[in-house]
Amino acid sequence: MKTKKIVNIFIITIQIMIIAVLAVLEYLSEYKAGIMHHLYYKKIEYLSTIYSQGAKIIHIGIVMLVTVLMMVLNNKAKNTGRRINIIWLLILNCLFVAMLYIPSLNNLNIYAHMLIGIEVMICLQIVSFLNKIK
Repeated sequence: MKTKKIVNIFIITIQIMIIAVLAVLEYLSEYKAGIMHHLYYKKIEYLSTIYSQGAKIIHIGIVMLVTVLMMVLNNKAKNTGRRINIIWLLILNCLFVAMLYIPSLNNLNIYAHMLIGIEVMICLQIVSFLNKIK
C-alpha cells in the first residue's frame, strides 16, 4: 500500500518537473540566443519528422485509443483515485489535441517539446492508473 503512494507521488513530481522545465526553457529562450537557436532547430526537426501531418493523426489515434481503454477499465472501478486519474488523462488529451491544432501555440519555442512532454505525462498518468488497479 505504501509503495503505491510513493509511486504516485513520484509520478506527480515528475509531471510537475516537466511543466516547470518547459516553462523555464521558454522563459530563457527569450533572453539566451543559444537556447533559442537550439529550441528552434529541434522544433523544426521534430515537426518535420515526429509530428508531420500523417504522424499527428497516428499520435492522436494512439492517445485516444489508450484513453478509451482506460475508461473501459475504469467503468468497473469504484475507486475515486482512479476516476481522478481518468479525469486528468482526459484533460491531458484535450490539451494535446489543442496544442496540435491551435495555430498561435505553434509560435512557442518549446512547441515540439511541449507535445513530447504532454505525451510523456499521458504515459505517466497511465502508469499511475495501472498502479492503482493492482
